[in-house]
Amino acid sequence: MLQNGNLPQGLTLATDGAIDGTPTTVGAFGFTVSVTDANGCHGTHNYGITVFTCPLITVLPASMPDGLAGASYQQTLTADGAPPFVFSVSAGSLPPGLALASAGGGQVLYGCDRSGSIFTVDLVTGAGTPTGVHPPLGACTEIESDPAGIAFAQSSDGGFYGARFDLASGALIGCFVSDSGSFQGLEYVGATLYGTYVTGPDGPSTLATLDPVTGAATPIGPTGTGPVSGLAYDAASGTMYGINGGGRFGPGYLLTLDLTTGAATVVGPTGMTAGSLEFGPDGNLYAGGDAINGGRIYRIDRHTGFATQLGPSGFSSVTGLTLGPGFGPGPEATLSGVLRAAGSYTFTVTATDANGCRGDREYHINVACQVISISPATLPPGLVGVPYDQVVTTSGGTGPFTFSSAGFPPGMTVGAPDSGGTSARILGTPSAVGSYACAIHAVDADSCSADREYTLAVTCPPVALGPALLPDGAIGVSYRQVLTPTAGALPVTATLTAGSLPPGLSLSNDAVAAPGRGQGLATRTFPSGTRGPAPRRFTAGQRSIVSAAAPALSAANVLTPAATSSGPRILFALADYDDPDYRAAIAALTGGVVDYFNCAPDLGGSTPSLALLDSYDCVFTKPDFYYADRVLLGDELADYVD
Repeated sequence: MLQNGNLPQGLTLATDGAIDGTPTTVGAFGFTVSVTDANGCHGTHNYGITVFTCPLITVLPASMPDGLAGASYQQTLTADGAPPFVFSVSAGSLPPGLALASAGGGQVLYGCDRSGSIFTVDLVTGAGTPTGVHPPLGACTEIESDPAGIAFAQSSDGGFYGARFDLASGALIGCFVSDSGSFQGLEYVGATLYGTYVTGPDGPSTLATLDPVTGAATPIGPTGTGPVSGLAYDAASGTMYGINGGGRFGPGYLLTLDLTTGAATVVGPTGMTAGSLEFGPDGNLYAGGDAINGGRIYRIDRHTGFATQLGPSGFSSVTGLTLGPGFGPGPEATLSGVLRAAGSYTFTVTATDANGCRGDREYHINVACQVISISPATLPPGLVGVPYDQVVTTSGGTGPFTFSSAGFPPGMTVGAPDSGGTSARILGTPSAVGSYACAIHAVDADSCSADREYTLAVTCPPVALGPALLPDGAIGVSYRQVLTPTAGALPVTATLTAGSLPPGLSLSNDAVAAPGRGQGLATRTFPSGTRGPAPRRFTAGQRSIVSAAAPALSAANVLTPAATSSGPRILFALADYDDPDYRAAIAALTGGVVDYFNCAPDLGGSTPSLALLDSYDCVFTKPDFYYADRVLLGDELADYVD
């Protein structure tokens, strides 16, 4: 109970000893409180409360700049009055992707263990103090923070993904991203995040740059060693340090890495199995031990690689180390991150001083979409029945994109995005001629979109007939010739558009081959014993044929005994009629004998024996004729050649 004096107006003393309320009067108030226990024993204590007027606290700046979705954003907030302050969002919502952190206590060395616990490191004893924050991934192979406290954590060994998060709260920023490798070392150099990764359990590591927003990794080159389990950059000398070994690979070495080639140079042995590497706020180089080591903290001599043990961290392993901001009360705060969604956002920031006095400021940030364009501006025309393949590419925005389409010709569609997520292919085989009004719609990772309208013309492919020239025909001799189109789809219709066929020949649709195949031309034979009309020409497209008077036809073998001949001996083994005039012309040229053997079954022929073939110096045959036995003739000719 209140024994003497008065409480400040607005405050009351409850029977449980709590003083509650809101003071309404400025001044100094003294009073005595007495207490009595269950046995009637008494006690008193004198207290004093000074009630003062809170100073005016103004949060600055007066307004926030607008931003673009997918772009980095950073703004420093201060307050006039007596620091330190705690800054917080007291109303509304920040734009997705941004986090507000009070920047007090300077720079701190943070560590993480395999299970995902984040702790601060004592640079004297090595002891780790848990922050109570865990990365969204749960597990943690490596961690790296930017100056504003936006960190990237890599998943456990063998997991090819990571995520950005607020180092102060653990809140996920953006989404999980696939980075196509198991990154075991990470380090910012300015705004560029470098990393060393392996794609198998034994290394060696490759140096790459890593986009923490999209997960896109760009290899620089092999280190020639590894796994490299930690990176640390010395801005003063421009040197990237690395540390290898660890696990079953045993104690490793301190390295330097060439940022243009990835090649590693050994500085010296560390004598420890390392899981991480980083410069501390004092400028010294520190390493954390892996699970085999037991999670000890070491100070590393950058000139020799020698490791001096500070002590155990208190965690089973130190798989990651990073330099980051302290998050206690301070003179300012940082609003930072990567804007992840377009929209208009209103929120209130409150700065509270050590006496509980506060100031508020309402802010508005408009987040606009970046300009996204789709190229090319026009599409090349397509041909019906011919496969179509055209790449469309986005510029601007944040990948990966999703693509959709409308109005494309039957048989065509837009395929899945490429590995980078910024382009896709229009694929398929158009099946109908026409002019098509079509469109492509692309949506980026921040839900910003773009459209491109096209007019795609699909026409018939140029169709030509083969062969270029038709063979001549003879009266009374069966004629057959395949006309083969160079393109088109079945069924093919053949029409005589100029000239006329010789009497006795006809053109039919089933005589036109499918593209690239032979079906044959429907024909009939000139009437036997007629000489026919005078030679005449007809056209089929731009093709021609000339009929002529029938020569004397014979299929009787003409074989000259070897003993009675002189000069080279030549045999025409043909599945066709004999041509005595042609044989005579060849004989005159060679000064020898040119004979004929009938191999056509429909002309009463057969297959010549090997003994007969052996009696000639040279044997000729014709392709594309029906021989009595093609296989046997082929074997005979092969033996003849042998």
